[in-house]
Amino acid sequence: LQVPDEAIAMLTDMGYDARASKRALKMTGYDIQSSVDLLCEEREKKIRRREQDIETQREIMEQRRYGKTPMNKAVDMQKLKGLTTIGFEKYLAAEALRINENDAEKALDLLTNPELNCALQSKIQSRRKRPLHVLGAGPLGAGAAAPLAAAAAGNAPPQIPDLNAAEGDNQEQLANNEEEAANNEAEALPNDAEAGANEEAVNQDQDMGDEAEEEDLIEEEAGASHAQGPVRDVAMENELANELTGDALDDYDIDVANEGQAIAEYLSLLESAAAAASSS
Repeated sequence: LQVPDEAIAMLTDMGYDARASKRALKMTGYDIQSSVDLLCEEREKKIRRREQDIETQREIMEQRRYGKTPMNKAVDMQKLKGLTTIGFEKYLAAEALRINENDAEKALDLLTNPELNCALQSKIQSRRKRPLHVLGAGPLGAGAAAPLAAAAAGNAPPQIPDLNAAEGDNQEQLANNEEEAANNEAEALPNDAEAGANEEAVNQDQDMGDEAEEEDLIEEEAGASHAQGPVRDVAMENELANELTGDALDDYDIDVANEGQAIAEYLSLLESAAAAASSS
């Protein structure tokens, strides 16, 4: 049950971790050569697993760049690889799959059709250039962008939009809005008394309804408390979950020194009991 210290020291001198060395010795029946082979295999598995994690993360980031389908699904990377191996460009194949809900046949038909392929390329190019036009998308930016575009088309000096005129229009509109609000307020005054009476009646009905709902809620909580099972110990569950490492070989790391001593004492008691029974 106990691992010889000499074997552990021999493996640690080779550069292996003490815990991993003890685990390997337990799994191989304390054979040094088999333990070394097992440690090398575990190290290679760890390296491959790390490389796979990096590759998976890279594919996820690439998949996010292609966007979602109309049904809010990600682009199928396996089908994308199949289309790229045929010779299509990756961004075109990804967009074709995205539009056709990852249907490889429809995407292939789209890519092999010259007219549709050209339209798809134009769409992608316009999407890439879209951030340049977003700069003039605001209320003021739209008004300022129109004269600039017209000036660029006619090779004329750009015209600056008249901000003072826009400000005067805004002040006039604000005055009209204030006058309208005053008229509406004057018309609403005669109806305040009637609205207050109606509101008081509604509040009384609402209070009665709230009292009835509160009584029903108390009865439901009382019934649920009788039917409820034992309370879960969340803290204990979290503690037990944290102790689980998910390592299939973790059981070999258990220190069985105390268990070995208990077994030895138990065997000695059995021998003494058997000797006493035979002597009697």
